Amino acid sequence: MKPSTQTKGGGVAISQVSQQTLDSSVGFSGGAPAAANISVADKNVGVSTVAGGWAYQGSRAAYGNEQRLNAQGHFINSIRAKDGVANWRAEISGAQIQI
Repeated sequence: MKPSTQTKGGGVAISQVSQQTLDSSVGFSGGAPAAANISVADKNVGVSTVAGGWAYQGSRAAYGNEQRLNAQGHFINSIRAKDGVANWRAEISGAQIQI
C-alpha cells in the first residue's frame, strides 16, 4: 500500500503503521475492499486506509464568534465564516501524537 500523498491537506493524526495495524485488526490485512473507494479518499482528503477514513469521518467543525474551527490531520484551523478566509492554523504536537 502506498503512503498517502496528503496533497489536499487531509489525513489523520494516526501513523501510517498504526492505520495499517488497525485495518488488519478488522480483517483488511490485504488492503481495503474495492467498495471502500480508498483511492478516492486519498485523492480528496489524503487518507489511504480504512482506519484513516474512519478517523477522518470523525472530525467535526465547530462554529463560534464568526469563525469555523476544524481539526484536519494534526492541525486545527480557524476560518472566517463570512468569506472562508483562513485566520490561523495550529499544529498539534506532543508525546502522544502519532503523525
